[in-house]
Amino acid sequence: MNTQELIAHFEAATLPKKAWTHDAHLRVALWYIVHEQDIWSAACRIKAGIIVRNFSVGTPNTGAKGYHETITMFFVEELYAFYQQNQHLDFETLEQHMLSEPKFCDKAYIMQFYAYGVLKTPEARATYVRPTR
Repeated sequence: MNTQELIAHFEAATLPKKAWTHDAHLRVALWYIVHEQDIWSAACRIKAGIIVRNFSVGTPNTGAKGYHETITMFFVEELYAFYQQNQHLDFETLEQHMLSEPKFCDKAYIMQFYAYGVLKTPEARATYVRPTR
């Protein structure tokens, strides 16, 4: 699915569960970081979209499942820094470059920054917990 289709499905809350992969999360986040007026506007669109999308496919947003504020905001900040360093690239090239970066490809990358168990807490799901390492 190309990025335009991904964003259209994301915004319409019609993106199937199987299509909501780690890469899809990153691509959607990068899209909003590039196309919104600032990082905070992008973060609001990303968060709202994930919560609505989860609801549309029956995934509950609770202290144990669904939307995760800390993971989302961690990657929003990482992607924003990445964009700031590469904003001279067109979106397609930027997206390809992002998807080839080890820190974005590896879902476990975030674990370098958090003590064991922190990301599993309801607090980390509901509110942004800054990195502990």
